Amino acid sequence: MLMSSLNALSQNEQLFHSIETKNIQLFNESVITVTNYSITNNEGLTLLALCSKSGFLHGANYLIAENVNVDEPSVNGLTPLMYASENGYSQIVHLLLSHNANVHINDANSMNALDHCSEAVWSNDTTAERNHSACFQLLLERNN
Repeated sequence: MLMSSLNALSQNEQLFHSIETKNIQLFNESVITVTNYSITNNEGLTLLALCSKSGFLHGANYLIAENVNVDEPSVNGLTPLMYASENGYSQIVHLLLSHNANVHINDANSMNALDHCSEAVWSNDTTAERNHSACFQLLLERNN
């Protein structure tokens, strides 16, 4: 049933679905048909922003290897670094920073990636707090 449902999706929708579900096989099958890595989903997120928001490291690595702009904002003005920071994905934060993602970009609310991470640190979830702390440390080191 899942495969027949996926077959009905457009190639772009399959790619977005593969990122949201962190399905490496579907991602690998779907991404080879893409000619424009700046496409956005129905929420206006770029592929790299969606990988960063979902914590899909495989997809983020692939897109960066294809030379996507690591600082390209989604329609809401948030960059992939802001999404990864906000969601505590320290491996993706590290990946983006190692490819010179700009920590100083501000969104429409004048918040940068460090601000997004700081805002999220105050959760009651110990694992989330630890992940955000790792992101916070990476951003703080780059911010100086």
